[in-house]
Amino acid sequence: MLDFEDWGERHLDAIVERAEPLLRQVRTGPTSAERINFCILKRVVERAAVELRRERDPAWARTSPTSSSGSATRASSPTATTS
Repeated sequence: MLDFEDWGERHLDAIVERAEPLLRQVRTGPTSAERINFCILKRVVERAAVELRRERDPAWARTSPTSSSGSATRASSPTATTS
C-alpha cells in the first residue's frame, strides 16, 4: 500500500493523464478486455502515481520506510499484468 497522504488527490488530473497511455499498453485476455477489470485499472493507476511522484519528488523515491511486515512501502513501481 502506498502512503501518498493527500498528494494523490492534489495531482489526480496528472495521474489520470499518465495512466491513460499505460492502460492502452496493457494486453489481456478477451474476458478482461470486454469488461472493466478493476484489478488491472488499479495497478495502472498506482504505477502512474508512483512514476509521477518519483519525477516530481525525487527525495520521496529515495526513502523507503517499511511497514510492520518489513516490506517496503515506497519507491516500488507496480507493473500491469499482461497475458
